[in-house]
Amino acid sequence: PMLITKGQNIYFSDLEDLLLSCPGVREVLAVGIPDPDGMRGEVVRVAVVLRDGVTQTSAGIKKYCLDNLAQYKTPREIYILKDLPRDLLGLPCRDSLKQM
Repeated sequence: PMLITKGQNIYFSDLEDLLLSCPGVREVLAVGIPDPDGMRGEVVRVAVVLRDGVTQTSAGIKKYCLDNLAQYKTPREIYILKDLPRDLLGLPCRDSLKQM
């Protein structure tokens, strides 16, 4: 899956792989949501689950993204959760993350 922002394709797998390399991150799920400003089409929202005992902030994760990604790929919203939203089969659920 992917989203389009400012005419650019952003593949969720690329973003999730990068965020999994961020210190302290255990799990990641990315989605596209409508741009609240209405100028970019969609923007990135991510949910992050941290490793046990790790203290990381959404600002720290955003800085990591800015240091390693083009600005248009950087998540607009970052949620730090205890668990990713999952469907009935236990798989990460992008639709639930979109509704948050």
